[in-house]
Amino acid sequence: MHGDLESLAECTGTGSLIYDDGVFENGYGWNPIVTDGRFVSLFTPSAYPWNFNTFCLSLTRVSASPANFTLNIVMYENSGGTPGNQLGIVSGVTATNLPIWPTLAFYDFNISTMPPLASGSVFYWYQV
Repeated sequence: MHGDLESLAECTGTGSLIYDDGVFENGYGWNPIVTDGRFVSLFTPSAYPWNFNTFCLSLTRVSASPANFTLNIVMYENSGGTPGNQLGIVSGVTATNLPIWPTLAFYDFNISTMPPLASGSVFYWYQV
């Protein structure tokens, strides 16, 4: 089952690192009792130093879930292929008016306060 795209935030442009095929295969989430859920991905820029300015992801919900979603965006060093020390955090960002599955929407968040990356890779995750 594939989802439909409702709107598109500014998720492209110069300096973008995009790890997406443009097709929504599924949706994932947590039950309301979960207090610490996380999704993580490794990012490796093509040039250095690299400044991460915008974090973009697609979100959806089931009809019983809240329409707004607050999360933290966390940057971790790459420690041998696993997240190591925390390098930065943008706390309490909110995506509003999440669409109901099978519709999805992209949301972008300003992360320009994260430190620049001099070399290698970093992990970014979002945490609820």
